[in-house]
Amino acid sequence: MNRRRFLAVCGTGIAGLAGCLDGSTPGGTESPTDDAPPSPSGTPNDDPPSHEDAINEPDPDLDVGIENRSDETQTITLTVTRESGETVYEDTHDVAPGSDIDVYNLEDADPDGVEEFVIAAERDGQQESATVRTNKCYGDAFVSIAEDGEFYVTYSIC
Repeated sequence: MNRRRFLAVCGTGIAGLAGCLDGSTPGGTESPTDDAPPSPSGTPNDDPPSHEDAINEPDPDLDVGIENRSDETQTITLTVTRESGETVYEDTHDVAPGSDIDVYNLEDADPDGVEEFVIAAERDGQQESATVRTNKCYGDAFVSIAEDGEFYVTYSIC
């Protein structure tokens, strides 16, 4: 299983549990143990890892891909632009139904430390984009066409 699919499945699984985490029971009433203090489950970590470390640590190895879950071939124009405005990638791809392709890696732009890049996609005159940074907190970015044809650009992050 590739990293993008794994992260998407994890995100969907967590979103699916959101109703389970609100403290209510299936009938919508509060659980009788909601007021009970949490019981200790081990030794607390005195020095938990910081996301700030990941935010400041360069990691340009970020794939940019396109996934097509619709039942039709999709034509996507993908443009990757660094924060200075320089276009580092631009190409048009015909993506077959059910396909998941990697088309670019931000490492190829040879970023200087942590940089921002705009991932922009166009399909049938509709445009979507997202901004990512080349640090350890960001994961792969991808253009996604859902089964119902919804079109968006997204990425994983810590």
